[in-house]
Amino acid sequence: MTSPSIPIPSEPGKIETYRLIVGSAAEAVELLRERFGDRGRVVSVRQAGGSGFGWLLKKPRLEVLVEIGPERPEPVSDPATWPKPVPAPVPVTEKANGAVSRDSAGDVLRAAGLDALMIARIRGEIGPDWSSLTKADVVAWTARFLGEEGRNRPKMPLGRRRVFLGGCGAGKTTALCKMLARDVFVDGRSVAVLKLDADQPNASDGLAAFCEVLGVPMFRSPVEIAEIGEETILYIDLPGLAAGEELEGGAREALEHLAVDARILVVNAAYEAELMAAGLVAGGKLGATHVIYTHLDELRGWGKLWRFVLDRELEPLFLSNGPSLAGEMENDPVAALLERTFNARCTGSVPLHS
Repeated sequence: MTSPSIPIPSEPGKIETYRLIVGSAAEAVELLRERFGDRGRVVSVRQAGGSGFGWLLKKPRLEVLVEIGPERPEPVSDPATWPKPVPAPVPVTEKANGAVSRDSAGDVLRAAGLDALMIARIRGEIGPDWSSLTKADVVAWTARFLGEEGRNRPKMPLGRRRVFLGGCGAGKTTALCKMLARDVFVDGRSVAVLKLDADQPNASDGLAAFCEVLGVPMFRSPVEIAEIGEETILYIDLPGLAAGEELEGGAREALEHLAVDARILVVNAAYEAELMAAGLVAGGKLGATHVIYTHLDELRGWGKLWRFVLDRELEPLFLSNGPSLAGEMENDPVAALLERTFNARCTGSVPLHS
């Protein structure tokens, strides 16, 4: 789409200067004839730059400066008479053949939302070939590498006694309900819920109502669990934990007595990466085995999640996209991240290894 002409201020009675952003010289000629007839003179032509990840792969556009005035009757219809286009400023790391150097490739990945740790890891994996890849190849190689890493990460078995851990506001109970609904409606499994108090009351109104709708039994005491069958999956909800807080004695003993074999950490993905990393460390100290990332509907850049999803310690179960108690979840975190980061589930054909 052609940008409207933008007048550059000039003194009254003087020649007026207009700036046009167009896709080609032919487009500029048509626009100049339509708006100014033969009263214009092209004084400057240069490639128009831009910013952001999308611009890196776009076709270059032209910025045309035109002077308009009665004493400037020269025709503008012949581009051959125009000044030579001046290339837009290009970073010193950009190469004429389209290949990118280390810094420019890093800019491509930063624009996709990847953080410095992931970029350094990718740079090390590509090695010397980094400087010979084009921008498109950097994106394609990275997408394939991240997809392969995600598919090959170790799988952690998910036991039948599952406790949900997380801070206040992380969406812990909502994540539990989403998983509960999937087990009941999609997989047709037998499930039950135990809501435990720690050193503070654990309100149960919302969860109790949801369990009633699903026809799922909800208990408030570990003693009551004796009546459920061995094939029944037990979901255990605890009060929210403060940052760095450990399980208090009663809750810890209850989990040991119930032989809990899956500790699911719930992390708010809208938090800053440093806070998320601290939360994962705290979760590891609580014995977390799996993780669920929530509040994806509030996240501005999905790329920052790659370093967490590829973490070998905690297996991601799903990404929660909204507050609904059922649905709004990405059951394949790797595929979801590929699509949101690179707009494709499988990108390019650049080999991962030479």
